[in-house]
Amino acid sequence: MSQAFERTLCDKIFSALKAGGLAESVTYRRSGGETLSTTAEIDVNAELFSGFESAALESRTTITLLRAEVGEPQRGDTIITGDGTNYTVHDIDEGGRDRALVRVTVA
Repeated sequence: MSQAFERTLCDKIFSALKAGGLAESVTYRRSGGETLSTTAEIDVNAELFSGFESAALESRTTITLLRAEVGEPQRGDTIITGDGTNYTVHDIDEGGRDRALVRVTVA
């Protein structure tokens, strides 16, 4: 797939998720102060394995973002929802990373 096709596909998917109430507009603030408007899919209390060989599940909040809109997230960046909830990027999920999307774990 070309990057242009992936970008168009992700835009359409996120638009549909937003229309269905499964994604929302957020403000993404980099640690250095730059502020961006973007759309995010927020999964509160997602059950994640704590390691590659682990059978233990952890409950965390993950946020999926469009890479074209936020670039490369960094630990310490902040995501602010429309209702004022602040999330701080804790980890970048390597398994949830591709050319079009990036998933972060937040605290």
